[in-house]
Amino acid sequence: MKQRLFFALQVVLLAMMGFWGPAQADNPQLTTHDANQTSQHNGLSGQVSTHDAAQTSQHNGLSGQVTTHDAAQTSQHKELEKKIDNLGNHSGLPPTWDKILPADNPGGPCPSNSSRFTCVMGGAAVRDNETGLVWEQSPSTLTFPWASTTDTTAALHCNFLALSNRLGWRLPTLQELASLVDRSQQLPALPAGHPFNKDNVQSSNYWSATTVASNTSDAWFVQFGNGGINGSVGSDGKGNSFFAWCVRGGQGVDPQ
Repeated sequence: MKQRLFFALQVVLLAMMGFWGPAQADNPQLTTHDANQTSQHNGLSGQVSTHDAAQTSQHNGLSGQVTTHDAAQTSQHKELEKKIDNLGNHSGLPPTWDKILPADNPGGPCPSNSSRFTCVMGGAAVRDNETGLVWEQSPSTLTFPWASTTDTTAALHCNFLALSNRLGWRLPTLQELASLVDRSQQLPALPAGHPFNKDNVQSSNYWSATTVASNTSDAWFVQFGNGGINGSVGSDGKGNSFFAWCVRGGQGVDPQ
């Protein structure tokens, strides 16, 4: 009886060992699987970290490109600013006749400049930035006939003028000469703050190079404010003597 009980206990023990043994044998597989999973997870983590690093590198590269682009834009902007500044003084611009510029900010004698007038040729001449024409800063105080066979005419006076050792001067057309007039001013009727020599500019008649079409024996002149007349235009016989204010640039008229 005891032997049978002992044998039964052994069977139970063996059965229990047989049951738990395989279960524990699976444990290393589970442990190995966990290790593999850990390795896979680590690998994935590394890939993610590497990807993040690559993304960071790309982002840094893009940031550098954006910075470079900004620097290029800044350079372009500076170049544009220089060009705009150059436009501000109107140097070298062809006459457009579409500008209205103040002459008194600041005005005054050469070499002071204003938005409208700029002294050039060492102060011997003045560029009108509204029209692009260059005028004598100190026109002659002599008078000249428009046409004569014996005396120097207004046109010849300008044609031979070598102001600041520069030729190319001429008698202005009616429209060019009239462009200097500011009818709100008088004695002379020039823009306030102009840089022209006040001792030389006369409040009187100045010949233009323009002949009166309806009467070719007459020519047009501009009145710069004598006797309270503020900048008027008129015509007279070409044998009369008026002042001449020479100009450089523009087109002029033929014949002279």
